[in-house]
Amino acid sequence: MIRKVEMYQAVCDNCGKDCSNEDYYAWPEESLAIEDALYIEWKIIDDKLYCPDCYEYDEETDEYKPIKKEESR
Repeated sequence: MIRKVEMYQAVCDNCGKDCSNEDYYAWPEESLAIEDALYIEWKIIDDKLYCPDCYEYDEETDEYKPIKKEESR
């Protein structure tokens, strides 16, 4: 039997990349998807989620800041 289930996946608000680790691509709870993304160095900046390719550390302000989409690596 196949059953449809609702799962959650963290997605970068800048480039659209999905967050996955070696074992999982989706989680049963939204909080677990966010927790895992933060564990593998994703950042929440101004209530948006960014993958490591889409943020940088600003030494002047001592904060992380998003890289604009056209500037991302």
